Amino acid sequence: MEKFIAGIFSVSLILGSGTAILAAGDESPEGLFNFGKLKPHMQEMHPNLSGQELKAMYENCHGTNGAKPSDFNQMDNMTY
Repeated sequence: MEKFIAGIFSVSLILGSGTAILAAGDESPEGLFNFGKLKPHMQEMHPNLSGQELKAMYENCHGTNGAKPSDFNQMDNMTY
């Protein structure tokens, strides 16, 4: 029984410290990615698009300040 309690304590300690380390990250959500960081990848995935077209696609998908909030309201209108 003591080994079981020690195991539970160890697992909770490891998971708790991992969560605390992850939460204490020094990078804000706004700084995770932007068009400049994604442009090389976008050029690789869409080689036939110009820089202006890539920027327009990025802003359409992510807005100008990072990821655009998801709009799940359109799912309410679906019929089954």
